[in-house]
Parts: sequence; C-alpha cells; structure tokens
Amino acid sequence: MQHNLANNALTNITKQVVMSKFGMDEKQWAKYAAVITTGLFKLRTAYPSQTRNYSVLENDALTALWLETFASTDIQFLPEAIDQFIKQDKKGFFPSPGQILDFAEKAKNAHFWAEAEQKERLFLMSKESKDERLSSNQE
Repeated sequence: MQHNLANNALTNITKQVVMSKFGMDEKQWAKYAAVITTGLFKLRTAYPSQTRNYSVLENDALTALWLETFASTDIQFLPEAIDQFIKQDKKGFFPSPGQILDFAEKAKNAHFWAEAEQKERLFLMSKESKDERLSSNQE
C-alpha cells in the first residue's frame, strides 16, 4: 500500500491547524507542504540510517512536526538551509528543526546583506553617472 501525504490523517490535522493559525489558503499550503516534504525527503536521503526503520506513524509524526514548526518561517530560504546543513554537517545525524531554522536565518541574513550591497553599488554607480554628467555640462 502506497503511503500518501494527502491522505494522512495526522498531516490533514496539521494542515488545518497551520492553515488556520497562519491564514494560508490551499495554494499557499500546497507550496509550503511541497517545500517541507521535499526538504525532508532530501534529509532522509542524506541521513538514511536515522529514518530508514521509522514506522509509517513515525514518518507521519516527523512530517507533521516539520510542517507545524516551519509554518512561521520564510520557506524561500529553507532549501538553501537544508543544503548548507548537509554540506557542513560533520556529525552525521539527522538535524533537529532548530538546526535548520538557524541555517535558514543565516541564509536570510546573507540574502539581505547581498541585496543591500547590490543597492549600494547601484546607488554609487548612479551617483557617479550623475557627477560625470554634471562635470561634462560645466565644461
């Protein structure tokens, strides 16, 4: 029998709780759930010894926990956080949600500073261009 996330009672309860608590519609939930389940799949692949013997209930509980834990997180940074955790992990253990949240916060901060630097470069280029125009008009 194939295990299907959409037909899982625990996940459906989690879905209703998360959608209600965070004001998600079906489309937002679908995108959110896809990011979380894809991330968990990647982690289960990278750390097979920790989750290979999980029962269906344990896998469902893990998925429900992650769905609820990350609902207030900007999921844009979650795939990068999971990738960075896997690349930097030296212990070989499946991460806790808190570890991934830390990596997601770092990714978000790095993105913020990269955007700020880009805006500053554009501002300086614009200022230089304006200064060049002013100096050529004065000549």
